[in-house]
Amino acid sequence: MLKNFCKLFVNMGYSGFMINLDEAINLYKISTSVMREKNYEKILSIYNDCFQGKVANLFFNFAGTREFLENERRGLFSYQALKSRLETNKFETLEVRDFAQPVIRLMPLSHNEIFVLLKKLKLIFDYNYKTEIDISDNDIQQFMEEIFNKPGASEFLTPREVIRDFLNILNIIRQNPSIDKNILFGEIEISDERPDELSLINSIEEL
Repeated sequence: MLKNFCKLFVNMGYSGFMINLDEAINLYKISTSVMREKNYEKILSIYNDCFQGKVANLFFNFAGTREFLENERRGLFSYQALKSRLETNKFETLEVRDFAQPVIRLMPLSHNEIFVLLKKLKLIFDYNYKTEIDISDNDIQQFMEEIFNKPGASEFLTPREVIRDFLNILNIIRQNPSIDKNILFGEIEISDERPDELSLINSIEEL
């Protein structure tokens, strides 16, 4: 069906069909090994069709965690045919990347990159609400210092939580212009927001 859709879109004038499959960790969470393997067989079939030239103009993107990929009991590497195809190029380093291989590992955002991201988000926020929040570059730096120096930040903090807290603060300031932003920065808390199911799976495997 997807191959036929792809042919249809190309005939309509598009260059191809791109399919994004997010949260692939849900395959990892399937408790029955037989069901997991059936899903992994389908992924192998997709891989083979794409890399053996059986389809054209079709792109699949699976987004998953390292655990989903490398865990040899439940992840893709538990399926030997996939493991042999998806192992990272051994010549790749942090400085020399290979973006032609099947698995592209995303590097964590640096603090400088997060700073630029928050500045852009502030511009988008102001544009969307037709306002101009009183948050300077120094304020963004202060916000980052507060959140990244909190206990647990190095273990649990992700860009998602940073963005969420930053936008929440912008919303509070937008609706309460007289509030002291330094007080808001000081109220930031860090918590473990990993899914309970994944934490339970990891605990069981450690046992």
